[in-house]
Amino acid sequence: MTDETPEVVEEPQFTAADDWPDEDGAQVLTLPSGAVVRVSPPPVVWLALTGRVPANLVAIQKHHIADGKSWTPAELDEALDWLIAESFEEPKVSVPRKKGYRHIASISRRDKEVVVVALKLQQYIGVLG
Repeated sequence: MTDETPEVVEEPQFTAADDWPDEDGAQVLTLPSGAVVRVSPPPVVWLALTGRVPANLVAIQKHHIADGKSWTPAELDEALDWLIAESFEEPKVSVPRKKGYRHIASISRRDKEVVVVALKLQQYIGVLG
């Protein structure tokens, strides 16, 4: 016979639906241009799993995996433009021209840089390239 007392295991306290924390990472930014926007980190894995990564970026990635080469600066710009566009919640931004969306080419390089730094989008390049 042993003197060990049984370990008491506490039941987990689950979070109620109304108490669920809102941590989508959304930020309201005032960009150097003066534009006020709401951005959040893009769900890259979810976009990839649901087939929403543009076909040209998928083709670039497959090509580089096969060749073992790095992305060119132009390819990285293309990938970053897509990531930045996917980051905008308000106003909506897109890479292809769409009615009701701001086109990515109309956003200044400096404004894009602020979004990249604010959301740490550099980390996503590893997923793509």
